[in-house]
Amino acid sequence: MLIDTIYIVIAILSIVVIVSLFLKFKSVEEEDNCYVVEKSTHPLHINSGCMELKDNLQLIRGIGKVLEKVLNDNGIYCFKQIANWTKEDVMRIDKLIAFPGRIAREQWIEQAKILISKKY
Repeated sequence: MLIDTIYIVIAILSIVVIVSLFLKFKSVEEEDNCYVVEKSTHPLHINSGCMELKDNLQLIRGIGKVLEKVLNDNGIYCFKQIANWTKEDVMRIDKLIAFPGRIAREQWIEQAKILISKKY
């Protein structure tokens, strides 16, 4: 009887592990390198769970250590996020970094798109 109970517990735990792994892999497939518009509640449509996919944002001219930290602290880690910014996103980030117009002037979005094309 004890052995039967152990087998039942092991079977249930196996099912739970399999289901959780399936759900984890399914959610990873749905994410598109940090930029998830439909599922994100972040004001910039950013999936903050993508830190492990982090790009070196300092490769974009105009982003140094300090600005990279500010961007990272606000959930921005990937070139693809920057490449997909809307005008509204740029306005929010301009206020966030306290350099109005810098993103457009230094063409961060265009630079991010170039870096993406070189990366892949």
